Amino acid sequence: MSHELRLSQMTGYPCLREWQDVRGEKARQSDPRPLQQGLHDVAALLQAWHFNRLD
Repeated sequence: MSHELRLSQMTGYPCLREWQDVRGEKARQSDPRPLQQGLHDVAALLQAWHFNRLD
């Protein structure tokens, strides 16, 4: 959660849990695990890119 919160504060994007809540029913209709893993990977890439830009 702290990773998501930091990412949210740095980029201005809502954290992944908020975004998934907004998606609501669509996320529940299909198996959410691949989606969550994909979002986690994207968040990690964004975070790494952001930190690389700061250096």
